[in-house]
Amino acid sequence: NVEVIEDGLGLQVAGIALDPVGGQVFVAIALVGTSGRIDVMTLDGADRHVLVPNLDEPRDLAVDSAAGKLYWADADNLVLRRCNLDGTGVQPLLTLTAAIGGIALDSASGHVYWTHPTLGRIRRARLDGTQPESVVLAAGTPLGIALDLVNRHIYWTDHLADQIKRSTFGGSSPEVFVSSDLDTPQLLANYP
Repeated sequence: NVEVIEDGLGLQVAGIALDPVGGQVFVAIALVGTSGRIDVMTLDGADRHVLVPNLDEPRDLAVDSAAGKLYWADADNLVLRRCNLDGTGVQPLLTLTAAIGGIALDSASGHVYWTHPTLGRIRRARLDGTQPESVVLAAGTPLGIALDLVNRHIYWTDHLADQIKRSTFGGSSPEVFVSSDLDTPQLLANYP
């Protein structure tokens, strides 16, 4: 069964993330020609309100429930940002060289991963934005990203090749994981 928990979020939902521990849904809204924002609501869609207003173009979201942090890509300014789950403490973590397609967290090892579609790379840094490094250099055109924390694999969509690919966390052994019956795949999600 499909249940609509919220309707009329805005012109473009650019990211969604769940905090099952806190019982919240975070939604990045990129409004064309005006300020974007991040909204938050309960898991049933109640108590929706603006969490972080006046953002240029928030893209993709990732929640670190244990640390109480929300991460997102600031697409217009090429910055990876984070804040507390209550919307306070907004801070830039890392200035980027190209737009981010998607982000994912490995809180246990203290890393944030992101895709660079125009550079064909997957990168990571410490959760505080330090020690950025490339992990997968020949990723095609990576967009969505998800992490398999148990088996230590990175999965990503190569939306121009109509494929889902994967590699180890260290970036070795990149391979095509799914290559049939896909039409411009863009997003991936983790299932705990």
